[in-house]
Order: sequence, then structure tokens, then C-alpha cells
Amino acid sequence: MIAAAIHARADMIVTKSLKDHPADILARHYLEAQHPDDFILNQMDLDEPAVISAARICRARRVRPPHSVTEFLDGLERNQPPKSVSRLRGFAGFL
Repeated sequence: MIAAAIHARADMIVTKSLKDHPADILARHYLEAQHPDDFILNQMDLDEPAVISAARICRARRVRPPHSVTEFLDGLERNQPPKSVSRLRGFAGFL
């Protein structure tokens, strides 16, 4: 993952396994690692409507079977960042 990030000239790696990406090693390549929950929350702070729109698009793609908003958010919460899903629940009417 680090090699791909360097090749892509990225400045961040989004990963759940922060322990596998030590900050001192990443810093040598001008990279940092961020947990998906923190990344999504930061994106919401930057452009909340865009993140809500992206979540709505992801839910709309769930067609076999289609998911209710609650099913969609529950599924995200089981597999993804809990703090950002909690924040998205406040926008359930838009999803």
C-alpha cells in the first residue's frame, strides 16, 4: 500500500490497520495514515452535503436486495467506521 501511495503521489493512506503503517516510516515519504472513521468525519467537516450525497448514491446501488436506510446504515456500522455512521444517521431522511 505504501508503494502505491508513493507512486500515486498521495499524501494519505486510509486504513483500519494504523499499527501496520508507522508514522515515522510514512513521514519519510511525506505520507500519513488515517483511520477510515476519522477520514470520513474530516470529509464531512469539509463538505457534509457531498458525503451525504455519496452515501445516498452507495445506498441506491444496493439493488439486490434493496436496502432501507436503516439496513444500509446498520450494514455500514457492522463493517465500517461507527462514529461517521452515527453522524450519517442524523441525515437518514436524505439517504
